[in-house]
Parts: sequence; C-alpha cells; structure tokens
Amino acid sequence: MVCPNCSFTTLTKEQAERYVKLKQMHQIIDAERKIIKRGNSMGLTLPDRLQNFGAKIGKKVKIEALDSKYFKVELIT
Repeated sequence: MVCPNCSFTTLTKEQAERYVKLKQMHQIIDAERKIIKRGNSMGLTLPDRLQNFGAKIGKKVKIEALDSKYFKVELIT
C-alpha cells in the first residue's frame, strides 16, 4: 500500500511476516561455502538453522542450471 500524498509504502501483516522470514533466511545462508567431496560426488553443506525453513535431511530438492556460473536449489514441498 502506498500513500498517495507522501508515497510512503507500507506492508500488510502477511507481507511483513514474509519479509522478516526471508530476511532471516538470507542472514543464515548468504555466505561463501566450499564444495566438498563425498565419495565420487561433490556436495555443499547447509547451516542446520535452515531446518526452520523446511530444509531437512532426506528432503528432496530440485536443482536448475541458470547459466554457466549460477544454479538454483529449490526445496520440493
């Protein structure tokens, strides 16, 4: 919602809660990490605190290549 007089933007309660949750997730995960070797595979470790956002051992993820340097990891619900 934007005030027509001063252009101040405010969020609904649901939008504010989602914003706070996303900000918390960024604080947990935004960092450089090393690729590790597990047997004949490569892997990445994730902080344990991501369990609060649905990331759990055994949970399935979808990995999508965005280009030659970027990929996206999506939790499957």
